[in-house]
Amino acid sequence: MIAMLPPLPVFEARLKRRGRRWKWSVCTADGRVVMEGAESRRIAASYQANRAIFLLLLCAPSSDAQPHDGKVAMRHTYSDGSRSNI
Repeated sequence: MIAMLPPLPVFEARLKRRGRRWKWSVCTADGRVVMEGAESRRIAASYQANRAIFLLLLCAPSSDAQPHDGKVAMRHTYSDGSRSNI
């Protein structure tokens, strides 16, 4: 029997010009705003939006976390396919 993994979160960065400022937001797949902010330059707004997505993904539950003796065992999978316990 194959266990179904929970779906991974999907986020989208949006940039909009508002007067002299660039408004950025990070939204979920269904359009709900999770984080937002504003910067004076477009490149800075893009950087902050991408940084926010990175931070959200860092906090997202990992599909590699599995219960082990009442504790959570974290495993890291390397690009070559090998795994290690963290």
